[in-house]
Amino acid sequence: MGMTDVLIVGAGPTGLVLACDLARRGAAVRIVDRSPVPPRTSRAKGPNARSLEILDDLGVAEEVLAAGSAPLPMLKYRDRLPVAETDPWADSAPSPDAPYDRGRLIAQWRLEEILRDRLAGYGVRVELGREVTGLAEGPGGRHVDVTFAEGRTERARYVVGCDGAHSSVRKLLGIGFEGTTAEDQVMVCGDVDLADGALDRTRWHQWFDEDGAVMLCPIPGTRTGWWFQAGPERDGRGRPLAPTADGFRR
Repeated sequence: MGMTDVLIVGAGPTGLVLACDLARRGAAVRIVDRSPVPPRTSRAKGPNARSLEILDDLGVAEEVLAAGSAPLPMLKYRDRLPVAETDPWADSAPSPDAPYDRGRLIAQWRLEEILRDRLAGYGVRVELGREVTGLAEGPGGRHVDVTFAEGRTERARYVVGCDGAHSSVRKLLGIGFEGTTAEDQVMVCGDVDLADGALDRTRWHQWFDEDGAVMLCPIPGTRTGWWFQAGPERDGRGRPLAPTADGFRR
């Protein structure tokens, strides 16, 4: 059985950054993800300023800056009318110890594309459709045997779980996840398309009233794509309803 140095589970930004850093240092690295295709959802609005320093170190900051946009001024509405505009970054500026003074707006799928391309430059590609279902430490802790959903077992010196809050690696290792979840304290989020020209794409639009908020921020690199965030619709007992496309339209 062949053995790789490091097997990374999860090919989001965290796993891809680690893979790029290890690959450029000459480690034999592999990265797997259970998704059959790379996701096309935004998930987050982009890396913060300190994260841009890491991306700079990996040699992809210029591409990230070109593909994204600077954070936008926030235009707030009440009763459907604009009432205030704020720009939290108006007075910020780069400094010697913080070369980036603000984050960048970029869809997560686009950031992942950039990182996958950089990783491919080191001869490493994400192995898609590969779900880890078992981990067993070898004698003396010298390796880990990794079992995949298709029944195949492979060996690595180290396994790193970069597979998010619902991490399969964490659960397989029996590592707890302390804390509580307030099930009724939620927002619904999604990527939506608006009619071309429906809203000014140089602003992050935010509507507030006593019952909550609806926010729309343009997704860079798209013509009609927007990030949608809102308080959830609720049933007669005040419990959040699951998000639906019809709910987003309402």
